[in-house]
Amino acid sequence: MLFRSQRRASADEKARIVINLATAELDTGRAPTLSDRLLRLQTWLAEDTVSIPVLISSAILLRRAEREYGEPETLRERASNLLVQAQQRAHKTGDLRSESLAIGIQAMLYRDEGRLDDSLRLTEIALLHAQESNSLETVYRWHAQIGEILLEKEDRDAAREAYEQAVNILSEI
Repeated sequence: MLFRSQRRASADEKARIVINLATAELDTGRAPTLSDRLLRLQTWLAEDTVSIPVLISSAILLRRAEREYGEPETLRERASNLLVQAQQRAHKTGDLRSESLAIGIQAMLYRDEGRLDDSLRLTEIALLHAQESNSLETVYRWHAQIGEILLEKEDRDAAREAYEQAVNILSEI
């Protein structure tokens, strides 16, 4: 006889499920229930037990939903709040890689708003945390993002240098 597990899914697990479902809907271009999923996600994110990676993944999802379906102020503000929460928790626990991710993704939100100087400054801070944590894939990511921002600012020489640093990191990986 098979017994079902009596363990209830944690808020973290429920949030991950909603993130995965919403991401799949965005990937397929069918997002009729996206608003409902985002509301449900907010419920699970309100729990203190939600992990830093879930906060960051949720912010990435909200950014993507905002870029593809609108509601910029609402979704961007929610994403920003989640990133601040993730960054604070990561800082408190000494998790430099997660702190780097939260700051770097916040920089993406600033870039979306056209705040290139703020985006560049935050990305440079994220890069420092990534270097301190020896997270090469994250170091690569922020060098590439710095290159993109500098290219938008029409500083081609500095952008080329940032991209070259990103390529060098890739060769190490």
